[in-house]
Amino acid sequence: MSAEWNKLITYREGERCRFKGVVLEAKMDLVRGLRPDGEHWKRFWQTVPTISPVKASNNFAGRKRTSSGYLTRSMSHN
Repeated sequence: MSAEWNKLITYREGERCRFKGVVLEAKMDLVRGLRPDGEHWKRFWQTVPTISPVKASNNFAGRKRTSSGYLTRSMSHN
């Protein structure tokens, strides 16, 4: 996970940080204190998509639970 944005760090191109709950990546080498906030922050920073955890579902398509508790797959494909 990326560390929180720090005004004392010089960010290099491609380095990432978190700011207000969003993961950002530096587009170019940046000087200290260049905050990813304000009117022109998109010139220097780009947002990075994050992977959200996937919930497990109980939908087992084509499977039936037998009385013994084992899952079996239906071999009929209609």
